[in-house]
Parts: sequence; structure tokens; C-alpha cells
Amino acid sequence: MLQRHFSGRLIPQIRWFSQSRILEEKKQFVRPPGKPMLNLATIGSSQHGKTSLSSLLTRASHDLFPEIEAKAIEDIDNTLPERENSHSVNATHLELQTHNHLINLSDLPGHRNYIKNFLAHLADIDVALMVVNTNEGVLPGLRHQYDFIKHCRVQKVLPILNFSDEADLIEAKDLMTLDLEEFMDETELSDLISMNLSKPNEDAQLLLKKLDSLKAPIRSEDKPLFWPLQNVGSIPNRGTFIAGHIRDGTVSVGNTIDVFYEGQTTKSVVRDCEIFRRKASKLQSGDRGGAFVKLKIENLNVRRGAVAFESAKSDYRLTQDIIVELMDEVPPLGKNSETLVHYLTNVYPKVTVSDLTETKAKLRFSQPILTQPNEPMFLRQGSNIQRALVKSVTIYRK
Repeated sequence: MLQRHFSGRLIPQIRWFSQSRILEEKKQFVRPPGKPMLNLATIGSSQHGKTSLSSLLTRASHDLFPEIEAKAIEDIDNTLPERENSHSVNATHLELQTHNHLINLSDLPGHRNYIKNFLAHLADIDVALMVVNTNEGVLPGLRHQYDFIKHCRVQKVLPILNFSDEADLIEAKDLMTLDLEEFMDETELSDLISMNLSKPNEDAQLLLKKLDSLKAPIRSEDKPLFWPLQNVGSIPNRGTFIAGHIRDGTVSVGNTIDVFYEGQTTKSVVRDCEIFRRKASKLQSGDRGGAFVKLKIENLNVRRGAVAFESAKSDYRLTQDIIVELMDEVPPLGKNSETLVHYLTNVYPKVTVSDLTETKAKLRFSQPILTQPNEPMFLRQGSNIQRALVKSVTIYRK
């Protein structure tokens, strides 16, 4: 199986590619007219049924649109660590379709050991399916996941109760509702859906109908390109492959774009674009897609956390020093201490904390980053994660 360098590690299996997919002639992606992209994600505690739900939704979508590939659980959690431990490690991205939407479904990891991979995808989500197994109930980590996605401005959360015994469902539903009422609002709880995720059932079709009725998100195709990268790899004879969720703007084959990573920016030419493993001439705001690019600085070691953007037009600023507003009452950050910062798809180590108050802190990064006011971040010291919001930036001067 093909290998590539991914975030400092060699990963034996690529979710975006297999060797056969690279060698075969890819089909052309045809964007369904009148169907905007909806970015959906499953969240919840480990082994509560998120991947089972994702599998059921691909089958239900396949029944409506045969071109959508139905996926079994083993096709989604398909790496060796995932199969051995029976839980997701990395996010898997799947294609769904309804009558009104084209959907990118991200099956996110729920285990606390992979919180980095969870946080890296939150900025992509329009709608979250929050899965709760009625046998275990609402675990403490679920409240944190809910707070984290709300911090990243996820538009809607649909709670899904995964039950195995219908005879106990009424009592379990009442208990789960009481627990969820502590942090979810009444409107969200009114959308609660009960499903037995251990077997195919009509509830998956009902959930698709619910998703079909949702309002299309507002996109920003007219803005300059801003594309945080989650996957980066070098493919022989093809160039550098970059992939992620396009926040703003568009990108087309032949465009010249800027790629920024760890303080360095290089020009690059887009050779090919892809979405859902099919060729595309153009990607737009809201798409999770990829592109093969030719980097002008060939030895620039681009990895996850890089950003593709239009430097001349972007509102994002290059900075090492920012002021953030602290959003949580957690064990306080230490003054003049160091913290990990999760921002977009990257994790920044050894960020210095200074000018600390109960509600604000100044952060200094070891290398310049791209950001702007009102961007959500997460500060992590040990097991404590603090939500933060960028309030101001100091423009970086060389």
C-alpha cells in the first residue's frame, strides 16, 4: 500500500487515495445543479455509534442515489489501529446526497486520545449529529464536545439516541433528555431522533429527510481564497497534494495561489482539482476538496496546518502576537507559561502566555501564523482545554 508523509508520521493507508485510485483514470465530478454543499459531522463519545450511523446514512443515500457509494463500518474505520481498537482515530470523509443537498459527512473520532484530530475539523462543520448510546448515557466528554462545536459556530446540532432495546426506550429517552437539557436548548432537543444503529432501518431515511429540509448555509465564494489544509502529501509524478475545507473563495485548475506554512509562503500552480475522489475543474467555498500543486519552493516541507490563500487580497494577517478573550472557567493558565494552541487544522506548541487576566491573555507564537479578529481557538495545558477568541492581532514585521 502506498505510503506518504503525514503530519510528521508515516501512515500506511491514505483515506484520500489507494494505489489503485491513483493509477486509474478518475471520473469527472459533476456538481448537481441547485444542490449546495452541506458539511455534516458525527460527534459523541467513543464507541457510542458514530461510525455505525455514518454507514447507515451512506446506505440510505445510496438507495436514493445509486451513484453514492454505500460504506460498511470496516470501510470507514479502515486503518490497522482503528480495526484493532474498534474506534476511530482520524476523521473519514464520506459523500451523501439528498434531494436538496450534496453532503460531505465527516465521521469524527470521539476518544480523548485523539482530541487533536477532533478539534482540527470543527471549523468545517455546518451541522453536527450528536450520538448518545442509551446504555452508557451522557458522558462528561460529550458536554465538552458540544461546547467546542458551538465555539466554532456550528449552525445546528441534531441529537441522536442510539438504543438497542426498544422496550426500555421510553424510560431511557426521558433520562437522556434530562441530561441533555443541562446544556442543550429546547429547540435542539425538539429535533431528538431515536435510532437502533445496530441494524438497517427506516430511521436513516427519516434522518436524511430531516437533513434535506435544512436551510442551505451562506457561502463566501466572492471573498479571497482561504483554504486551511488537513491533508498534505507528495505523490510521485503528480506533485504535492493538498486537501481541506475551503472556507472562502474558489480555486480552479491553472490558478496561482499562495501556500503558507511555518512562517514561509510560496507561490504554487494548481494542476488538478478533486472532490469526492473525482476530478473537478473548480472548487468553491464550502467544498472539502483537494488539488495537486506545483510549489515554487520545492523543498518547502508543507504539512497539515498549512494554508492556501491569496496573500494580496486576504483579510487574514501575518502575526506572532495576539490578544485572546478567555471563554471558560477552568484551571487558570499560568502567567509566563507555555500552552498548546489548536487553531484551524494545526496545533502550535510552546506558545507563550503573558499579560494574563481572568478574561484575557496575550499569546506569542514561536513562528508567524495567519489569523484575524473573532477567530476561535483552543488553548490546552495538560488535560485542560480553554476556549478562546482572537480579539486583536499585532502585524508581523520581519
